[in-house]
Amino acid sequence: MIHPKKKLIKEAENELREVLYNIQFNRELTEGEFFRVLGVAFREVDMWAKFKIREERHGDSNEPGGLA
Repeated sequence: MIHPKKKLIKEAENELREVLYNIQFNRELTEGEFFRVLGVAFREVDMWAKFKIREERHGDSNEPGGLA
């Protein structure tokens, strides 16, 4: 049986692809310019991941360190 969220995830992936395509081509960005835009997104994801990992390991995303 397929998990009910799988269809929603696939739809979200397709929506993200469309948004990324539109950002690059509607703004006529070169590949390098587009990669720079993606770099901002990756830095944001890295920050979210850092806090999520802290929360998972320590129960508090505001306190770095502790027993990992």
